[in-house]
Amino acid sequence: MLTPLDETLLHQAPTTFDHAVTSDHRFFDRWAVGVQHSELSVIYGLANYKNTDTCDGFLCVRRGNRQHNLRLSRPLRPDFAMTVGPLHIDVVEPLVAHRLVVEPSSVSPLSCDILWRATLPPREELPHFRRLNGRAVQDYCRLDQLGTASGWVAIGDERVELGDWFAWRDHSWGVRPGMGGRDPVTTQPIRSAPHGALGSLFVWIAFRAGHVAGQFQMRADSDGRTELTDGHLIPDTADPSVSLEVDEIRHDITFVDGHTVFSHARLQATTADGRTWDFDATPLRAPWDFAGAGYSGGWADGEGLGVPRGHAAEIDEYDLSAPADVLLPDGTTRQHWHRETDVALTVTEPGGGTGRGDGHLTIIARPPLPAPTIEA
Repeated sequence: MLTPLDETLLHQAPTTFDHAVTSDHRFFDRWAVGVQHSELSVIYGLANYKNTDTCDGFLCVRRGNRQHNLRLSRPLRPDFAMTVGPLHIDVVEPLVAHRLVVEPSSVSPLSCDILWRATLPPREELPHFRRLNGRAVQDYCRLDQLGTASGWVAIGDERVELGDWFAWRDHSWGVRPGMGGRDPVTTQPIRSAPHGALGSLFVWIAFRAGHVAGQFQMRADSDGRTELTDGHLIPDTADPSVSLEVDEIRHDITFVDGHTVFSHARLQATTADGRTWDFDATPLRAPWDFAGAGYSGGWADGEGLGVPRGHAAEIDEYDLSAPADVLLPDGTTRQHWHRETDVALTVTEPGGGTGRGDGHLTIIARPPLPAPTIEA
């Protein structure tokens, strides 16, 4: 079918924009955005899944030890607008500003009106491609960007004003595991690892501290072999044209429970010019549980993101009072692996200067973990 995008001269395949160039059911195109402050934090997002004819979105709000979740879904066609239920995103200026509105409704106690505005240009990550036994299990792109957010967020009658708070966003698209429902079995199960156990450590951070800002990520296996290093560092945000590629990332992380929630993280990033920057991160609060946004089977049906549900809305509330356990509405607890954390950050520059600020730090750790790589 034709959409307004088909009036542009931007086609890259002999098909209309409502089609993906692959028939893989996992094909997705998604925004994920975060806003954080010592008083309150917000995450929200919206995604299209062209091959499952689904649009879904979410708004989650952290206030104290409570995480309030709103998940929304609708059939994608024929309306490709960035809206689902009471949630609407308007691109004010591409790659610069957008506005999120979640209208007050009987669906949820959550509502908001947030203007997100970039403070730095976006950066495209290296392509994410991995093949397993002949099949491309992931093949996607992602951009990252830092900004500020203003406006307001309400939980019922309680309204909180946002005053240019630290904000980040990413926009990713392509194919990756966990999208569009359960994946068919296309390979034999892995019963043993060729090099030791199947542990891993993944670290992703977006930050601004003083005049230093950036985003970088790394993944290593349980034996300490680096599988991914990517990112950049802007040494002076007054001149964002100077961006240093990150060549090496070292880590020393203290976990509350061994692997799920951390109490302190120290990272070292060595840039392409040979200089090393030291990052000291302390959580502002317990980490987000992204299952509340629908990730990792977070919907009540356990099927996760991008699954056809018709017009659907779910709300729930998590208690995050315990150091690592998430208390669910039915009284059960879990320790979920997808935990992302708002952190207070101190960055020590190569010359010894320091800057303080904020960061969004993802640590996904699957034991056995690699040994710390920062010397005591």
